[in-house]
Amino acid sequence: MEKKDILILVLVGVTLLFSIYRRYKKKKDSAPTKIGESSGKKSGLSGQPDDYVPYSGNKNDNEH
Repeated sequence: MEKKDILILVLVGVTLLFSIYRRYKKKKDSAPTKIGESSGKKSGLSGQPDDYVPYSGNKNDNEH
């Protein structure tokens, strides 16, 4: 191999490793930080506030 071929191979290798590192860093930064924490908005009933008070004795006027 000539010196030029080795230089091109090294440059391609460094570029490939840098690209892989950027993907890893991006994936790591967007990952949840705590167990059970999801990235983004919660969906379903778990994302809504719980205003139910059991045995409160309060009845809505609409429920007759």
